[in-house]
Amino acid sequence: MKYKKTLMVLFVLTISAAAQYKYPTTVSVLLNIEYPGKYEELNQNDIMNFTLRYLEVPLDRRDFIHLKHGKFHISPLGGGYSNTDYKTLWKLPDGPDSTKYYLIEFWFGEAVGSSHQEDIIQVFSLKDKKLVLQQEIIADMHGPFLHSARFDSMSTVLTMNSIRYADGEGHCCASLVDIVSFKWDGRKFKFWKFSTVNPKQDKK
Repeated sequence: MKYKKTLMVLFVLTISAAAQYKYPTTVSVLLNIEYPGKYEELNQNDIMNFTLRYLEVPLDRRDFIHLKHGKFHISPLGGGYSNTDYKTLWKLPDGPDSTKYYLIEFWFGEAVGSSHQEDIIQVFSLKDKKLVLQQEIIADMHGPFLHSARFDSMSTVLTMNSIRYADGEGHCCASLVDIVSFKWDGRKFKFWKFSTVNPKQDKK
């Protein structure tokens, strides 16, 4: 009887050790934030001097980021920095009710003692000249694995890289990357699939 129980425990531990991670390290949030003003469309000229709402920044510090020529930078007197860089704009398929959809990608980096970098996707809808922030997806890019998001207009699949820390790894030295895919459902991106890879081992 003891022998059978021991075999069962070993079998469960073996399965757990071999299993993939259950959830990706990206964060997706559905929103409904209307921007002031009226818009006929959203194009690259608009974005270069756009005012971005970035939800990770605490409201009592800085609710909006005002881009100038596609960039934003501050260096507080106490040290550190905060950077935002516009990367690209994709036009998504129109909705059945003629709503227009857009995807904006920008990179955010901040350092005050420690540092972090993020790849951020924001999805906007435009109807009756009203521009609404519908969704935000954030991927962690801290470390050596910087990689812009990829959007396939044919399959409407968005793919992002987001780092993952293996057990015992410090903030500086993540070794794993989640490759996360989302599929457009006509109004928002829905999580589709992901895999976790070790880029250093894959190069060998």
